[in-house]
Parts: sequence; C-alpha cells; structure tokens
Amino acid sequence: MRTILVTAFEPFGGKELNTSAEVLRRLPDTIGEYGVRKKLLPVVFGRAAEIAAGETADAVFLLGEAGGRDMVTPETRAVNRREARIPDNDGNRPAGGEIIPGGPKAYYTRIPVRRIAERMRGEGYAVAASEDAGTYVCNDTFYLTGTGRPEPVAFIHCPAEGEKAPAYAETIRRFIEIAMAEEKTVRDAQAYIRELFRGNADGHGTDHTMRVFRNALLIADTEPDADRLIVSLGALLHDADDPKIFRTENNANARRFLEGEDILPETAEEICRIINGVSFSKNGDRRPGITEGKIVQDADRLDALGAIGIARTFAYGGKHGRAPEDSIAHFHEKLLRLKNLMNTAKGREMAESRHAFLETFLKEWDREQDPGK
Repeated sequence: MRTILVTAFEPFGGKELNTSAEVLRRLPDTIGEYGVRKKLLPVVFGRAAEIAAGETADAVFLLGEAGGRDMVTPETRAVNRREARIPDNDGNRPAGGEIIPGGPKAYYTRIPVRRIAERMRGEGYAVAASEDAGTYVCNDTFYLTGTGRPEPVAFIHCPAEGEKAPAYAETIRRFIEIAMAEEKTVRDAQAYIRELFRGNADGHGTDHTMRVFRNALLIADTEPDADRLIVSLGALLHDADDPKIFRTENNANARRFLEGEDILPETAEEICRIINGVSFSKNGDRRPGITEGKIVQDADRLDALGAIGIARTFAYGGKHGRAPEDSIAHFHEKLLRLKNLMNTAKGREMAESRHAFLETFLKEWDREQDPGK
C-alpha cells in the first residue's frame, strides 16, 4: 500500500496540549488508497525536520498549531528565515538569519492548496489558504522538509482550540484525500495516454507526451503560482485529440479521461482550454492567458527543438512520405521561430541551447549538400 506521512507537534510554550497532536490522533489509519503513518515531532528548530526526513512516504503532510486563526489554513510556502518570539523546547531562540545559508528564499508546496481550499469551501468546510507560515519551528520544518525531499510536502495549520480537534481532523482528512486523489489522477493520465498512443511512432506518441510532461514540471518549479495538477493534465493530454492522429471533436479523448476522474467541471474546462492553446499550427504566435497554459505551450515547443526536435521532424516526415528536403523547410517555417515565442523565463533558458543545436545542424546540412563550396 502507498503511504503518506502525517506529523504534528508536541506542546510548547508552557502549554499542556498542542491542537495539531490532538488532530493527528483522530486521523484515520487510511485515507483513500494510502496508509497513514503518524509521527509526533519535537518543537525544536532543525530537529523536527531531521526526524521527518527519516521517514519514507509518497507524500508528507505536516500539521501545526497557529494561535489567532479561526479556521484550518494550509500554507502555500515556507520562507528561508528563522526568528523566534519564544524559545523552542530546547531553549533555542534564533533572532533572525537564514535556515539554509544561501538557499532558496522560499519553498512553495507542489500541492495546489488555493484551489483545494476553494473546492472545500464549496463543500462547506471552514478552510482557507495561507501565505504566511511564520518564522518559528512550523516554518522551519516545512522549509527543510520541502527542500529536502522530492515528494509532495504540505503544511497545514489549525487553530489553537483543542476542543475543536475532531472538526479540524475531518477538515484535514478531506484536504489530504483531495490532494492525494489528484496525485492518483496524474498517474492515471499517464496510463491513459500510454494506451491511447500505443503503436504511434511518428513523433507524437507517448514518448513525446512524457517529455512534454517532464519539461512542464521543470518549468512549473520556477512558477510558484502555477497549479501543478492543471499543468500536469494539460501536458499529458495535450495531444490526446491531435487531428494529425485522431478524428475527434471537442477534445473527446481528453474529456473522456477527465470525466472519469474526481475533477470539478470548471477545472476540466480549464485543462481543455490549455490543450486547445498548445498547437503551433492552430495558435502560431498567440500566447495563452494563464500561467499554466504558458507552461504547457513552452513545454511542447521545447520538444520541437534540439536533437529530439530534429529526430521528430524527420520521423514525422518519413511516415508521411516527405523527402528530407521538405522536412528541412519545416525548420524555417516553425522550429527556428520557437525560441522567441517562449512564454516563461525557464522556457527561454531551456530553448537557448536547443535552438543553437538546430542552427548547427542546418549549417552542417548545407555543408554536406555541397561539400565543394
């Protein structure tokens, strides 16, 4: 069984209980298809993260207590700063400074907490995304855990009201359930496109889609506000209804997958709009209006550049009976234009070397066409 790690903190600051620990105790032992491994952490800078790092899991959900808040608040980020109003439980009281000297200014969770919180409010839960995890041990543990492991990591604060722990536990259970269902949806999409593109060898098959997916996630890592579920599904399904391969209408293949998953209709429509904004032949110089669309468009166009772009161009041309010279024309019609059409800073950075490789290839092509020149 897949597992998730859920942690909470011991009491601190002279208190007899920590609401997060009461919540942890009330969480079920399984959520969806995941077993729940529970761990109580000390309220000690650095040490709490060390203990969490020793646990293996498919995802990590850190729980903490936040006085002054009146609802459950999943955090969007942790900052690279240690500063304490009161000592931790080992007497440490940092007055400022970085958690990791020279490290990233912030860690942004891969879990789309804003959208999940909005969905949960529609279901009647009292929950809101927070942009401020503080600078105490909660933030410290979130930052070190998030930057220290590849799995999804989230931090969820609950109010310092132990008597409401049962309600908070249900809210957090539902948050985890949605977050992990979305992780499963991405895995399901990968299986779906492998079956959909079975036998395709013209440069628009599963291998291309998976490269676009990986490129999209690399770019998304540099765009903190990007919703990774929407990016992931937009990338994985971007060719699901490509007219060069399928005779479908209105994103029929993409919609068939999305309608079979636990995805809100408005999210599915957003993904379909992103898919429709990817194709160069349909959209040309037109840029998507949202960050997720820009990321997926860049990721797809990166796969038309460099050595892979060259291989794909000739694979497609050969399958469709084009002479090599006709495929070379495609370089000038499309490929050499893509570098200057990238939407994101990361996309532009990745396109530079790939574009240069295209230019080198074309120079060699011309030289070999007439070696006497």
